[in-house]
Amino acid sequence: MPFERYYQGSVNRWECDENDHLNVRFYLHKAHQALDAFALAEGLSAALPRQVRWLDTLRVHHIRYLREARMAVPMTGEVAVVGYDAARLTLLCELRHSVTGAVLAAFLSEFELPPSAHGAAQAALGGGTVAVPDHAGARGVAAGTTGYASLPMAAAQDAGYRLIGAGVIQPEECDDRGVLNPWHYMGRTSDGMPGFWSQLQDAQAQAAGEGYLGGAVLEYRMEIHRQLTRGEAYRHLGALGDLGEKTQQIGHLIYEQRTGALAVSAEALGISLDLQTRKSIPIPADRRERMAAHRRQPLPAVTRQTGSNS
Repeated sequence: MPFERYYQGSVNRWECDENDHLNVRFYLHKAHQALDAFALAEGLSAALPRQVRWLDTLRVHHIRYLREARMAVPMTGEVAVVGYDAARLTLLCELRHSVTGAVLAAFLSEFELPPSAHGAAQAALGGGTVAVPDHAGARGVAAGTTGYASLPMAAAQDAGYRLIGAGVIQPEECDDRGVLNPWHYMGRTSDGMPGFWSQLQDAQAQAAGEGYLGGAVLEYRMEIHRQLTRGEAYRHLGALGDLGEKTQQIGHLIYEQRTGALAVSAEALGISLDLQTRKSIPIPADRRERMAAHRRQPLPAVTRQTGSNS
């Protein structure tokens, strides 16, 4: 099937962050509305077992952030089928500028479907599929599960992950079953980043009250391993991976506190951003030196999984 429009809206002031552009959680919120509407239109939601919601079947988002979306930008969300294999339905959702048609972000998303939804998935395929374009899919972040997802929480901290977020899942973040609405995984991850960057500032800069350098995410791969629910406490660990001239790899692991079960693993590729020119800039030398000292440890080869990054 060709791309069809399933969402239309705009960027609200309260959806923008300290970098004065649409926060990553709200990109996801808008994409999820488009993906939900697609599932309703194609009969996928109706084909699921009782008490299973469409977004419960979400396993992977591989996201490319292509252009900034700033306040009042009109936005549409269009969805197409990429393929269906081994019970995984892969969809491509593109958030576009409603006037220019420019792609602002692309979401290559995998849904693991139960047998009851097989017929609906096959019917959706009957409308045709699209090839993954160059602006979507893996580029700077490898496809596949990061090897760090195999680590228990204590082992991840031993490998260089730091506690950068913690809290309790709130009722208003959940659906009527008490299951966390999945864009809030990205929201909780985003909430931890100012603390993450502050740990990399020198003491003099922190004492002077200087904020961290602006930044933006270019690419993000998120995998949901376990759903979090109302009233559960979580721990969010973050770590630096590879450093480029202007880019930094950042790993995220979110664990349910009581059992230590991994809920979410993610790898992100970010840039330093000049907030005046809105252009990427090289990482300053003094900052790079501090960042290099805080990189996570490489995984032993025996624990690596496809797509892991050091």
